[in-house]
Amino acid sequence: MTFRKCTPAILLLSTLLNSPVVFADTIIQTTVTSNYLANGISLTDDKPALQLGINYEHESGLYAGGMASNLSLGKEVDINAGYYYKVHEALGFDIGATHFIYTDNTFDENSTEYYLGCVCWVGSLVVAKGMYQGLEYINYDFRTEYDIRDDYSVGAHYGIFEIKELDSAFSDYYLSLTKKLGGNSISLLYWYSEYTQEARTALSFSKTFNL
Repeated sequence: MTFRKCTPAILLLSTLLNSPVVFADTIIQTTVTSNYLANGISLTDDKPALQLGINYEHESGLYAGGMASNLSLGKEVDINAGYYYKVHEALGFDIGATHFIYTDNTFDENSTEYYLGCVCWVGSLVVAKGMYQGLEYINYDFRTEYDIRDDYSVGAHYGIFEIKELDSAFSDYYLSLTKKLGGNSISLLYWYSEYTQEARTALSFSKTFNL
């Protein structure tokens, strides 16, 4: 069973914890990570990944973007679009869809996931629904992040992945520490998966460009 990650574009930006979201025109992010993790499960067999993401945002709240990464087998390309509605500086709602494309169908099948999220001062909660090999799943994803200094932040996540037809559910959680270096960041991640009953770590370096 291949688990999916909840990746609405709004989660790639600020989560309204310490400042409001600012809608730039285009954001490009390159990432080198020691381990590509989703729901606490390695998608690269505990090997490094090189990733490229791009996101366009309009001041109306409409956005579209994509992400590409290598996998243990083939490559993954995600394309997503949605609408973010900001009620005020500390509350907003996000709705959209992500289409997952895999160059090697032995790793996974192409599919589409739909999500609905709420972003507030304590963090973000996103519920995503999709299909995997004819089985319907629901993924609950809560994330939060706080600045502890001007250049350091700590984050946490708790998720539940449900497969209704199999009457099964698995949880996962992570803790993160991020150091910001201007438009760059270095993150250390500790992620535990109930499905594998193992914890994994990942060290990532990201560079962000605002166009």
